[in-house]
Amino acid sequence: MEFDNLKFRNGNRFKIAGKIRFNTVGSGSGTPNIRIDDVTLYSTAANSSYASVTAGLRTEPATLSSLINTQASSSLNFDFLVTDDANTTNGNDSLPTLISQIVITQGAGNDIADWTQAIVGAELSDGANSITGTVNAANITFSGINTVNLGNVWDNGTKTYLLKVWLKNALGGTLPTTVDILNLAFKIDRSNFTTASSATSTQFDSGIGTAIESGATNNEITVVATKLNFVQQPSNTAINVSMTPAVTISADDANGNRDRNYASSVSITSSGPTSPYTGSAIPKGIVKVGQAFIVQAKSTGMNLPIRFTNTMRTTSGGNFFQKNIMKNRFWLTMTSPNNLINTISVGYITGATNNYETDFDG
Repeated sequence: MEFDNLKFRNGNRFKIAGKIRFNTVGSGSGTPNIRIDDVTLYSTAANSSYASVTAGLRTEPATLSSLINTQASSSLNFDFLVTDDANTTNGNDSLPTLISQIVITQGAGNDIADWTQAIVGAELSDGANSITGTVNAANITFSGINTVNLGNVWDNGTKTYLLKVWLKNALGGTLPTTVDILNLAFKIDRSNFTTASSATSTQFDSGIGTAIESGATNNEITVVATKLNFVQQPSNTAINVSMTPAVTISADDANGNRDRNYASSVSITSSGPTSPYTGSAIPKGIVKVGQAFIVQAKSTGMNLPIRFTNTMRTTSGGNFFQKNIMKNRFWLTMTSPNNLINTISVGYITGATNNYETDFDG
């Protein structure tokens, strides 16, 4: 009996049944021969086993602090389950699901188009084993997953995968002023997995299937202000004229990210201008401690050293002199109710302009 060109679908087993008719045919030697005719083959396909991805059992966080900037400080942001032989009550392929790559993409409600401007690192773990991924503009890719541990979902088993991310200290683009209350949304479906061959691993069913998402209102980045920074300082501070442009400030966190929903009054106080010396004292030949002075040599003393000795010291009083020049300046101190403080000096002087001068500007 010969069978030619039989094709078996991957994952199926076939049972061959034969309907045989026997005819006794005489032969020249008188010995009967058996001839088989009209053979019919029936095939029965076994149930195929597939892996699946479903929502995890953990609760995704509502918020994510803008100061989560290290792997050590990161915590759960997204979780999902991978189940081997998910479509069969009793798995029948006797194989685990071996995953070598997982790609997590942007989900519904994601507010940051380019993740490379916000996320500096990401970790995928099963609670015992972990791997860090590559952050791309629209996804996070975890490649080279070890199929012995992290990537091994045992036969008929289920594994929970946990995603953690941490943010950049210095955010990119306009995010330093806009990141507050923006959401990061994560998504995965069965097309985002790469597995070993069907000879050694259960496969995911074809197509996308149901997408698993972290939620559009979860992982909202929050900025909590701890300092005030000047956004606009005045350039026109003439006497008896309102300062222009108007002074504006920003309530920022330690990384300089703006707290967009910071709502509080800020008081501005001025310490006023410094007062000039208006006294009538005259020199008495005694130089006070801290007094600056200039010495001009007479013609007979040119090129001779100047000597100061202890015999010249005195306990007698003297006058302290300073330039009788008005310093037109005052200090602005801004203080919020929760004691966020920032101070600047606003001043003007003859010869100064709105440009940079080495004599006046620090």
